[in-house]
Amino acid sequence: MRRFSTKFSSRPKPPVRIALLTPHSKGGDVAEHLYSLQQMDMTGIVIEKVVVFEEQWAKARNTLVQMALDRDRNAPFDYVFWADDDVIFPTDMLQKLIAHDKDIVSGLYFARKMPHWPQIYEYAKEAPGKFWFKIYYPPAELIEVDAVGAGCLLVKMDVFRKMEKPWFLFTDELGEDMYFCHKAKQMGYSVFCDTSIKCGHITRAIVDEAVFQRVQPGLFRVPTPGRMRIVFAPIPAGKPWNDTTLEKEALGGSETCVAYLARELAKRDHRVVVVSHGEEGIFNDVHYVHVNNLGNVLGQPIDVLVISRWKEALDFHAPLTKAKVFWSHDWVPAYDVVPVLDKADAVVALSQVHGQLFAIVNNMIQREDRECPPIFVMPDGIDLSLFTPDDLPERHLNRLLWTSNPARGLAVAGEWFQRFRAQRPELEFHVYGRAAVYGWGPEMEYAYMPRDRTNVFIHDPLPKAELARELMSAGLFFQPTHWPETFGIAYMEAQAAGTPIIATPTSSLPEIVRGGILTFDFEEAFERMMDPMTWLRYSGRGREFALNFGWDTIAEQWEGMLHHILQEKGHSV
Repeated sequence: MRRFSTKFSSRPKPPVRIALLTPHSKGGDVAEHLYSLQQMDMTGIVIEKVVVFEEQWAKARNTLVQMALDRDRNAPFDYVFWADDDVIFPTDMLQKLIAHDKDIVSGLYFARKMPHWPQIYEYAKEAPGKFWFKIYYPPAELIEVDAVGAGCLLVKMDVFRKMEKPWFLFTDELGEDMYFCHKAKQMGYSVFCDTSIKCGHITRAIVDEAVFQRVQPGLFRVPTPGRMRIVFAPIPAGKPWNDTTLEKEALGGSETCVAYLARELAKRDHRVVVVSHGEEGIFNDVHYVHVNNLGNVLGQPIDVLVISRWKEALDFHAPLTKAKVFWSHDWVPAYDVVPVLDKADAVVALSQVHGQLFAIVNNMIQREDRECPPIFVMPDGIDLSLFTPDDLPERHLNRLLWTSNPARGLAVAGEWFQRFRAQRPELEFHVYGRAAVYGWGPEMEYAYMPRDRTNVFIHDPLPKAELARELMSAGLFFQPTHWPETFGIAYMEAQAAGTPIIATPTSSLPEIVRGGILTFDFEEAFERMMDPMTWLRYSGRGREFALNFGWDTIAEQWEGMLHHILQEKGHSV
């Protein structure tokens, strides 16, 4: 980044004629904006203010430029100063900007909406034609950038005289101010920002640099010794989500794990950012950033970038990241394992059998010129607080529950349930696992639903707390899956609820199920579970085993693992 001196003469040489242009569209209170203009040092400056009322910003800016050019014929302007009516300015702003003698130069202001990014931009190396916010900048210098917002912008009039229309335009990729800057740079002009000129942006409160830095827990605030800057980049698939989704609605397993682990690591005083496609904000001290702003996040110093399922993200440019960890939640095909092993600094599997998949492929592709990344086995966790309510729900021993994706064997489970019901007609089968959990439509689950719906109850998916109560009120958790489970959160939650399990002895389930019977002879297992003492024995075993999988415990293990990964790469924490 090129830096420039901020020294300037005490007063610009008179006369300096400026067309002050303001597109006004909000109809709100602009008193603070006007007051800041009135207080500005206008020594040696002649101002002619032009305002236009127009809802479409690009059209408003083009109209204002044309009005300035029309007036320019009689008494030429030296500059155009863009002063948006929701921006407030420091008193010495114009004097500083004029003294720089640049064709295009801006003060520094910040977006009104969270997370209040600075309105200075640089070209995105990974996406030609796009801009990223420039989050890191020197605090009080003149810097060259690729684009700026037009809310506090001084432009020499010659730029508009030489530039062809339209001067401003909204496109699919660019806002009207970025379009102008991009067009100016193509003509050979440079764009600057004086970061010592700190403006406010009017919303319910004044958004300024202090507000911006206050809402950047994982970005600007330096962690205490031993703490880390951790960014989670889960694959942006399914429905939009953030931390608050856990309380409001059902969420897929891998997304749930990211949200809970991020919470717990933040509790341990790490600076945690999650990049998702849900609403931005700070929730439980975790900063959620929209995936559209991923490039801005990856341009910052990061201790560990944890990539969840999104193998393409291993190729993203993150020059200040110390370590990339791939968190695999899926039974990944061998042809997908190879690029993960080649690009990740470490791989996290969820169970021993899951980790063996990576280890086998790792051994198969060993080369002298290739360093194999370490493979860690780190189980998923569950929210134990949901299973210790003040009021325990009543048990209905005639209820069997299914809570996973219907594609994992629900149709088969439905057939077996009808066999059980032939012997015990009072049985009920309650299904809470639905395609909607993943943001899919009902057509995605039609083929997997039970054909015989007698005493089968298909429910809408529930948030975690409500689902926990249903689990605690059920008699059996019946999920005979053919799916290659890498862990099995649903099974662990059933055990935390004290609800015995009947399932298949496949993939990861022998590792994680203690409170149930794993078998292919479901009828024999069902008859055994009808014995009250057998039921109580498996219920107690499951509850006791599940206590090892609270998210606080899992986060402590993750913390130790991430420290180890950084130390092995020669980085201090």
